[in-house]
Amino acid sequence: MGKHQSNLIFKRSKKSSRCLLLCTAILSVSIGTLSGCSGSQPSAGSDKSSDSGTQTVSDADPSSDTPVSGNSDSADDPLRDIDLNEPIDLSDESWSVITLAYIHGLEDGTLAFDAVEWVDVPSNRAKELGIEDEYLDTGFYVHNEDVHIENLPLAEDCRCTLYGQTDSSQPAETDIKDLPAIFKERKDANIPYELTIQNQKITNIQEHYLP
Repeated sequence: MGKHQSNLIFKRSKKSSRCLLLCTAILSVSIGTLSGCSGSQPSAGSDKSSDSGTQTVSDADPSSDTPVSGNSDSADDPLRDIDLNEPIDLSDESWSVITLAYIHGLEDGTLAFDAVEWVDVPSNRAKELGIEDEYLDTGFYVHNEDVHIENLPLAEDCRCTLYGQTDSSQPAETDIKDLPAIFKERKDANIPYELTIQNQKITNIQEHYLP
């Protein structure tokens, strides 16, 4: 009986060992197959290229600030303040500008004006012109090297703001139809005005305050 039991245990042990070896072999083959499949797929975030060798859009770094198109535009302001030393070219229709000028008259909707330069005193420009001592008390000087009258039409929606119409210390909007008589009266007063010019038409007239 003891020998029979011993043989039975040996046979079972041998059978169990064979099963274990078989399971180990199957498991090894399965792991090898899975490793091969995983190695053939590209990893996430890897570089991919098209036939031409250029990077695809999906490869672009989403955190990058560089635009896909490359260049970035910034449109120029359509209304620009310029240095009053810079001469204006009225033959160029592409710009808009605010310039300081003496007004010589308004007739048939066309304004005659002469561009001038505002000079703070003291300043490097005042020193350059040699006027620092002469105009030190006033604190400014309106420089007009030569008279060069230009003519431009008023825009249909042109607006005008002047001093002295209702209160000498406060500017007030003035009716355009009253301007020919006002400018005729002021012709020799040498009052500077800020003129806004857009598309070769005057869109705004603002009397410049004289301290």
